[in-house]
Amino acid sequence: MDAKLLRSTGIAVGAAALAGALSVSQMARQEHEASPPLGVVAPQTEAPIFEPAGAEAPPDAAPISILVRFRGTGPLAQAQGLAERGREAEARRAAAAALARQSAFQGLCFDRFTVGGAEMVLRTCAPVASVEQAEVMNQWLTRLRAMSVIVYAEPNAIIDPAQAQ
Repeated sequence: MDAKLLRSTGIAVGAAALAGALSVSQMARQEHEASPPLGVVAPQTEAPIFEPAGAEAPPDAAPISILVRFRGTGPLAQAQGLAERGREAEARRAAAAALARQSAFQGLCFDRFTVGGAEMVLRTCAPVASVEQAEVMNQWLTRLRAMSVIVYAEPNAIIDPAQAQ
């Protein structure tokens, strides 16, 4: 066999293999960018949870708040860990930034950490009319509980001091 022919064939086959590998890599990259990170459930688009921006909220509208405990090494779990270690100012910034970046939490804003930083309180960014609050709460709880990065998600009970007397 001719060495020159063998070398040319090897170069051509190697170039084709490299081109194929780059093509597969590009397709995988596009798939990865289009899908949410592991453990995060993509928001469902069947029924909108919130009113569009610019719509006026009814006078009885108020944000809904949810108590959430995160697990793992993700940015929200790390923020919770910072709060547990007493670094609450840094934890607040990290939690707010992580929520803003992750599309699965779009519509939720950081409210506060519980005492000791064991849990995070998230609230709807936009006020929700009182007639829709139960439905919106159920939708958020279902979505949050389906995420593997969440240990638990429960409605946050807010007691008005005026009503407690």
